[in-house]
Amino acid sequence: MFMAMAKTQLRQCVFSYKTDVARAMEEAGTELSKDNDEMMFVTLWLGVVDLTTGHVDYVNAGHEYPAICSSQEGFKVFEGIHGPFAAAVGGTKYTAGSFELAPGDILFQYTDGITEATDADENMFREDRMIEALNKDITASVEDIDAAVRSAVADFVKDAPQFDDMTTLVFRYKG
Repeated sequence: MFMAMAKTQLRQCVFSYKTDVARAMEEAGTELSKDNDEMMFVTLWLGVVDLTTGHVDYVNAGHEYPAICSSQEGFKVFEGIHGPFAAAVGGTKYTAGSFELAPGDILFQYTDGITEATDADENMFREDRMIEALNKDITASVEDIDAAVRSAVADFVKDAPQFDDMTTLVFRYKG
């Protein structure tokens, strides 16, 4: 329920503040902190992409760093600006970052259920295995890139039960 409220609040704030993603995150976090006696919080990565230029304005509220693929370098983790999680307390300030996507570049965002998926011996899948799976075929469709990561995770964990969601977003900028 709290996540649904967070999604709705963020959407409203992004519509109001457009590319001022830091302000949108601050406003959403403040609104979500009201009457939040349980001090629930969310981690998220919020990005606004200009589909004409490839310019991305983003804010990271305690979430995983995205992986970005360029045709020359393949997928690499983009360790940009990272801020605190959102909504437990009001008045949290965020710093926005930005970067450029070139035509053909791919943005891969994921929850920690991917990198923290564990096998029967409690070994985690981790970021390096994720990057390896992402780089198997960077020319593949976004659906196949996503499937490659999910398949690599499944092969790694085998029958070990998982306790976290595995949510992904794969976005190819076409220019």
